[in-house]
Amino acid sequence: MYPLTRVLPLLILLVVWFPVLASELPQWSDNAAGLSVEEMERNARLHMEADIPDGQQIRLWLTGAADAGSFEAMASLAWLYTKGFGVEKDGDQAIHWYTRAVESGGSEYAVHLGWIYLQEDLVEPNPSLAEKWFRRSLNAGDQAARIPLASVLIDDVRSGGDPERIIEARELLDLALDDEPLLASFYLARIFMEGVGSFDADAGEAYRYARVGADSGNREMQGWLGVMYLRGIGVESDPVEALTWFNLAAAEGDALGNQLRLQLESELDASQIAEARRRSSEWLYQERRRQAGLADD
Repeated sequence: MYPLTRVLPLLILLVVWFPVLASELPQWSDNAAGLSVEEMERNARLHMEADIPDGQQIRLWLTGAADAGSFEAMASLAWLYTKGFGVEKDGDQAIHWYTRAVESGGSEYAVHLGWIYLQEDLVEPNPSLAEKWFRRSLNAGDQAARIPLASVLIDDVRSGGDPERIIEARELLDLALDDEPLLASFYLARIFMEGVGSFDADAGEAYRYARVGADSGNREMQGWLGVMYLRGIGVESDPVEALTWFNLAAAEGDALGNQLRLQLESELDASQIAEARRRSSEWLYQERRRQAGLADD
């Protein structure tokens, strides 16, 4: 969900060129508590980079650094309990250490608390607490919290909550479009395809957002766009353009897109099929150029 280097800033910092035996590394003892935070964090890294990492030693050195005030060490401990690395998976411990990290100055870890409360593998899901931590993360300037917060608001509205909350969800998703167009456009298109809360279904808006997702390479939304062109939903009906997007969805492995492609090809003539294939190839060519950072012709 998030890059490992963000979740675990202390443990993966160096490339290991030679294997290190755990027995050669500094072992935790009562005297170790007198070391500096930097030394304790370094020792945790060394054990992590060993040929056979010693989970107990990693935990002990990180706990020492955390008790000395390092919020990075606190967040790293939370990650250990989230993944079960060298310890038993423990949602309560993960929440404990992430909370300490946030309260100690690591505001960027609030978003991880939100995700823990949304998922089911560590603790009982709690959307209210998830919303609390996503809001705290967003208020601290972490824009990565926009989409998960919007998802909580959408689910709340669908479950009978205040229908006006969908307005905030849309605002958050619109702001996220530039940074995360695939996921933001997916939620926005669904809002206007279905009509959620105080927003009625709106074919034009659904098409607009589906187009953003399709142009960004989302195979599911390419299939949606094909259906919109086929049925004239939010856009003038155009079976050749519909087949173009079914081709693209199928090329990305979308089973439904491939099924619709085959069905539509059986209804079109050879010239229409050829034109759809030409458009699909052109889209793929321009997409490769865009990914390579090349300007359009």
